[in-house]
Amino acid sequence: MLMDSKLISKILLALLPLFLLTGCEKKWVTGIELGVNSTRINVADQKEGDLIIPVYSNTVWAATVTQGSDWLSLENADGNGHGYFDVHYGMNEADPARIGKIRIVAGEHAVTVHIVQSGMARGASSVSDLEL
Repeated sequence: MLMDSKLISKILLALLPLFLLTGCEKKWVTGIELGVNSTRINVADQKEGDLIIPVYSNTVWAATVTQGSDWLSLENADGNGHGYFDVHYGMNEADPARIGKIRIVAGEHAVTVHIVQSGMARGASSVSDLEL
């Protein structure tokens, strides 16, 4: 049984974008030397936990804890291009909120991510941007 040539043309036209998309796979390229989603992360829980911080870069980068190393630790703290690193934070048994700082450097660019963790006392979770 032969198919109608109009039907064949319609099918091929419908499949053409699929063939074009699969044949032209291209890696996402950016001119961003260094970027993060946010420079402030609020942890509203006093308990220990983990965060994932994405890094957007077109070069080699590295992250280090510059404040709060007694309660913050990093894994996968360096990379090349887009990636992420893991942050583990310990339990905050003190009354006030606390602030940790993570510095990410890529080439001549740097950004600091502030981690603000709530304290045990009620209302001790707010830290203004001026206090960072």
